[in-house]
Amino acid sequence: MFYSYAYPAPDGFAERPVAPAAAHFDPTLGEFLLPYEAVRQSPDPEEALMRFLQSSYEAAAEAAGWDRKSLECNFGTPRVPRTVS
Repeated sequence: MFYSYAYPAPDGFAERPVAPAAAHFDPTLGEFLLPYEAVRQSPDPEEALMRFLQSSYEAAAEAAGWDRKSLECNFGTPRVPRTVS
């Protein structure tokens, strides 16, 4: 099982949309879950997992009102360090 949570959970976090379709919010655990089997059986497991991680991050960031512009950067090239300004 893959999981993603925000602590403390901001208001509305549980209601935010998260991908892929197999992902869901578990109110008992207070986190989003994505079954391993859903990722394993996906035509593109890496893409399915990245969609879950990115969308659950976005759910937390938007619900909490984080300053995403200050926190985020573009994806880089594997094995090539990004320039820090």
